[in-house]
Amino acid sequence: MVNNLPITTSTNGYQTQSQGVDTTHSLPSLTVEFVLFVLDCPYNLLSIHCLSQYFDCLITFTKDIVTLQERSLGWITC
Repeated sequence: MVNNLPITTSTNGYQTQSQGVDTTHSLPSLTVEFVLFVLDCPYNLLSIHCLSQYFDCLITFTKDIVTLQERSLGWITC
């Protein structure tokens, strides 16, 4: 059973139980560990706080793009 996994709440208040934790390979150069799998969610969800801590990076959002600035590698754009 997945009782120890968190419940995810969206901005409209909809709540659903997380189904698991996994690793995702969003790009060949970007692997993210400890991603929550939420069966009923139509979007990919990442914790910005966890992402910035894991990669030790600065994350910038604009209208069309998300940019990660990792300290040792420079700019990585997703």
